[in-house]
Amino acid sequence: MGLPNVYIIVNRSGLGQVAFTNDGIMGILLVGSGVSGKLVLNTPYSIFSLADAEKLGIEKTGSNAHAWKQIKEFYDDGGSGKKLWILLHNEELMSESVDGTQSVAHKLIDGANGEIAVLGVTRGNSPSNEIVDGLNEDVIPTIIAAQLLANEYQKKIMPFSCVIDGLGYDGDADVVPDLKQRNDHRCSVVLSASANDGVASVGQLLGRLASVPVQRKASRIKDGALTNLEGFLTDGSKVDKELVGDLGTLHDKGYIVYRTIPGRTGFFYSGDPSATLPTDDLNTISRNRIIDKVLKIAYNVYVEELDDDVPMTASGNIEAAVCGYLKNKIENQVNGNMADEISSFSAFIDPEQNLLSGAPLEISLSIVPMAYLSEIKVTIGFVNPLLTT
Repeated sequence: MGLPNVYIIVNRSGLGQVAFTNDGIMGILLVGSGVSGKLVLNTPYSIFSLADAEKLGIEKTGSNAHAWKQIKEFYDDGGSGKKLWILLHNEELMSESVDGTQSVAHKLIDGANGEIAVLGVTRGNSPSNEIVDGLNEDVIPTIIAAQLLANEYQKKIMPFSCVIDGLGYDGDADVVPDLKQRNDHRCSVVLSASANDGVASVGQLLGRLASVPVQRKASRIKDGALTNLEGFLTDGSKVDKELVGDLGTLHDKGYIVYRTIPGRTGFFYSGDPSATLPTDDLNTISRNRIIDKVLKIAYNVYVEELDDDVPMTASGNIEAAVCGYLKNKIENQVNGNMADEISSFSAFIDPEQNLLSGAPLEISLSIVPMAYLSEIKVTIGFVNPLLTT
């Protein structure tokens, strides 16, 4: 027992500290060439500025010019200091870069250890010029392969959305497939281009997404115009008032394009749709990013509870204190991490679960997201005060 004394125990969990989550890190697959002593193909690199890319030998001219342009546009709109995972490869097709169990996309995502929230897939050109329904024949297969890839990594608690280069758009908005009739909620197709070179500015969209919180649409007007001085579609059509009809059609079909705002200078995104039905809760990149953040938080919260012993009541129910502990733990982490990104969050655990038989514990997490002012209807008219009662 020893001598009488005063013993003090330090409680290390009273503040309910919130674990930080990385949810603004982007990744991009780029076509290019290796650089002796600097850059190896099919190898992931993390960079924080355009200068970092140039140190790897990715230059404005030469075989890596396309990669340089995408990275420059990422940092133009995302800001220097943002972490970007890149991988240069020489696969002939975009679909090949994300398809199969040994794809270069696997190397990038695994190399980033699940940090990538949105993955960009782009070529800038294609060895195949075959056009199917108004797009390069490789675009739809890339959507299909990328969705399967994202499904695979969601099971590994490495969820991400995928932004795909809208190669080969032939200028006919009425012919291109309606992405809102698909079921590929992890994928989006970009037709916006900062130059008349047929290259979708995928890096620019990733930069805008990296600079905003998860619930924020890339198309939010308050975040200001994009940095490009000219705007095109990937067929070379200039984004101006004469193209408004086509832009509306493409937007309604779920493509990401530039738009202009009367009375404002510059270009803005039309929205952030994903290639899925309008009735799908995850029909935008922003909604996918919210779910992905909660998914990661929930996993990190509950993984340490695995195989813990749980006291039961005499009737076989879970003790109320245990339910309360598990409920408070997830609510504290989500509300602490996402106070300004969602409207509200709650967890529910039914105590009448048959854990004694080996059944899994079921926990329901409910998220009330932010709403969006996608359309604003204003009624304007005259009124005569003498005629009103």
